[in-house]
Amino acid sequence: MANVVNFVGGLLEGLWKGISYSVEHMSVTQWGILGTASVVVGFMLLRTQRF
Repeated sequence: MANVVNFVGGLLEGLWKGISYSVEHMSVTQWGILGTASVVVGFMLLRTQRF
């Protein structure tokens, strides 16, 4: 059980470090592209859920 907890903890820590790094190193343009892409994907998912 402890191994699973350590694994998940390490995974979350790695994810957090990745996000922190991205925030520090990404430009406004990249954030704009990312935001637009996520909105488009979210909209498409919403449309498919209707049916």
